[in-house]
Amino acid sequence: CCLFELLAGFNPFSCKHTGLQTRNEGTRRAQVKFTKHVPSSAKQLLNALLDRNVKTRLGCQGKGVEEVISPKFHFWRGIDMTRIRRGNHPVPWLPEKGVIYAASQSEMLENDDDPNG
Repeated sequence: CCLFELLAGFNPFSCKHTGLQTRNEGTRRAQVKFTKHVPSSAKQLLNALLDRNVKTRLGCQGKGVEEVISPKFHFWRGIDMTRIRRGNHPVPWLPEKGVIYAASQSEMLENDDDPNG
């Protein structure tokens, strides 16, 4: 769900995006809808991570994160997982000191229609 939010900019189960009464109801029943901003390489990965069936959900098959970062997902292409594990992968971007990149609290609340979860 976090990866979806990072890529799409909203929670896939929020009331605002599902039309359902609660986010909990959205989590149980809503179809995940991708915006044009979500790369096609991420959709297979996200669908597997958001699978409601714990028996088939990615990351729940006994190998944890190794299932998630599998090279079978095109989303990870070009990322050297060995270097990431060692902690010596180049940093793709560093924020400028003193610059605030986050939206204001009121803007964040506008995008999160269910502040209580």
